Amino acid sequence: MIDHILNVRSLNTGYNKQQVLHDINLSVQPGEVAALFGPNGSGKSTLIKAISCILPIWKGSIFIDGYDLLHTPSQERARLLSVIPQARNLPPAFTVKEVVRMGRTPYINWIGKLGKEDEYQVNLAMDRTNINNLADRQMGELSGGEQQRVLIARAIAQQPKVMLLDEPTTHLDISYQQNLMKLIVNLAHEDNVTVLMAVHDLDLVSVFADSAHLLVNGKIKASGIPEDVLKNEILSQAYNIPMNVIKLVSGKVHVYPE
Repeated sequence: MIDHILNVRSLNTGYNKQQVLHDINLSVQPGEVAALFGPNGSGKSTLIKAISCILPIWKGSIFIDGYDLLHTPSQERARLLSVIPQARNLPPAFTVKEVVRMGRTPYINWIGKLGKEDEYQVNLAMDRTNINNLADRQMGELSGGEQQRVLIARAIAQQPKVMLLDEPTTHLDISYQQNLMKLIVNLAHEDNVTVLMAVHDLDLVSVFADSAHLLVNGKIKASGIPEDVLKNEILSQAYNIPMNVIKLVSGKVHVYPE
């Protein structure tokens, strides 16, 4: 049996004729939370779009569980991979439960009706994200943190082997950030879901990620456990400003500019 590992090999792509990503090689293990970070404009969102097959690939390959995503039908691909994008553009009149049910789209037959298993997975996803009390609320009535939980519930209902998140904590306060990250980590570790998330906050990388991947100018400059990647010299060169890294009692690190 092939582990559902995400393997990106020699990936090159960009927009129109402007290349953004250069020979990206990246592997994420089952149950691993991998953080993708780097300066603005380094290509984090582009890489998420490329792996999710939203953006055409110029060269290279992407495999999940042995499946070549570039040659996998869209419905089958949706059973392997779920994406939580940076922008939340869902119609505000949709109810929370309607949005979570969208996660079952790859499994619905031609009639378009959800079966017992579909409803079970929807309810389970809502339980795990603690949004049952929001079931009949409209998306337009929710806070940013609540909306993000709904989108994660939709992704869980999809039962993916790999989950991609593009800056999931953007515009959330510290409490929502912490709760959301704990939810993502539990999902990965308990369900053996492979998680790749683009993040800005380097402290979140240290505390919650199992591996860290630094992207600068469309190239992976460093990969490894967070403690090995979050180094003064590496970060100072990447961000072009002096950076300080303090090791905490917990073994994690705190990063801040001089």
